[in-house]
Amino acid sequence: MKKTLLIVLFFLSSFSSFGQKIHFGDSTNVWTFFDARVDHGTWFGTSYALFDGDTVLNGKKWRTYGACAYYEDTIAGKVFFMTLPDTTDIFLLYDYSLAPGDTIVNRTNELGGIIASYNKVVSVDATLVNGLWYKMWKFNGYESADYTTIIDTFIIIEGIGCVEGLHYPCNPLGRSPVVSTQLECFENNGSSYPLSNPVWEIGLLGNFYFDNDSSCRLNLGAAKLSRGMGKATVMPDPINETSKLVFPYNITSGLLVVCNDLGQPAINLPFKNKDEILIGDEIKIPGVYYYKVTDNEHGTVYSGKFLKR
Repeated sequence: MKKTLLIVLFFLSSFSSFGQKIHFGDSTNVWTFFDARVDHGTWFGTSYALFDGDTVLNGKKWRTYGACAYYEDTIAGKVFFMTLPDTTDIFLLYDYSLAPGDTIVNRTNELGGIIASYNKVVSVDATLVNGLWYKMWKFNGYESADYTTIIDTFIIIEGIGCVEGLHYPCNPLGRSPVVSTQLECFENNGSSYPLSNPVWEIGLLGNFYFDNDSSCRLNLGAAKLSRGMGKATVMPDPINETSKLVFPYNITSGLLVVCNDLGQPAINLPFKNKDEILIGDEIKIPGVYYYKVTDNEHGTVYSGKFLKR
């Protein structure tokens, strides 16, 4: 009994030690996304999202961001959105009460038509943010209502949102298949709190890591990527002794820099006439690493990250 009471007191103190929770609809929130978009052979870098105003609809205050309006029911644990100026169609964005096996059908305007998206909760985890626990949901997305063919996976963090876009997989404005977005940094009231349980996923659309700490401090997402076709890729990832960093073409003169999540250099290597470099045997300590490859001849920069287990 005494042991049980101590455990309960510990969890209560964890929830109350740092104040109130962060809410998705907080006007001080700022999301920084890394956008990889192929447009005539070009890769672009960083975008920012923040609420730029508010409006009262049916007696409720909605936060506005661009052409969208958001309302958070903090009691029910749900976030809704609509596409302005139309205020007739209200869509459910997040539901914080979902459990494994629960499903959501999203009907949104994508590429000129109303598209149904079928999403099932695979697992529910938790992460500690500024002394408070927040739920994390992992979803599988399916192409049809029979839930047989998985077409995507994504993760949502309570209060922060989807780590693959502000309103992904609900997209009110249409989504281009050539755009890939991931959350690099989330700030609330000017602070970027690290996740005690980071997001790490080997998904259908590639490896993903987010801890709201290293990427915020290093700001690697701010660098524009390749002005040429393709990208630099680490294979295999998570890395082993045979892993290589493969370039999209032969670089006649370049520089490879690899840093750990504290910004400490692990590799600093000038090179000539390479289309790949062996890096697995140089990385000994487990962790998340960030790389930047500079093509000196063309002024092109490739950035990314990989995991050493």
